[in-house]
Amino acid sequence: MTKPKNEETLAPTDEEFDEREIKDYERYKTLSDIIDSSFGTPSRKNSGYSVKMKIVGDAIMQVAYTSVGNFIGVSPNAVKGKFHKEGLEAIKNALDVVKEDYLDATDKEISFKIDSEKEDIELLQGSYGNPKRTCIYRLTCMVKMK
Repeated sequence: MTKPKNEETLAPTDEEFDEREIKDYERYKTLSDIIDSSFGTPSRKNSGYSVKMKIVGDAIMQVAYTSVGNFIGVSPNAVKGKFHKEGLEAIKNALDVVKEDYLDATDKEISFKIDSEKEDIELLQGSYGNPKRTCIYRLTCMVKMK
């Protein structure tokens, strides 16, 4: 997420300095309450995967998808596309739920746009001679809020 610098000084622009500053506290507080899935709060339970959200600035949210997957006889990279598609779908569904909850809580609309993605696949220890492999797939997206 590179932004243009001031041409004369190459110093960060005012927009870069303000990106993580919370300007709308009410929106921040409402969104924080909606995405909170810590113990004792009503969290959304999904079997097989987890979607966690964290507000990292006034207009940026980090959304992390984690899934445990199994596959037989292929490399982890061969199934990465399938996991990526499932992860993006789960993230988009979770963001849709947040949109609805935010609208119900404030009578204001909010929109989200995925700005960047980072994915990782971790192979777990398998037993010798067993063709079944298990992995943990992680997809982290930086999402812009409007």
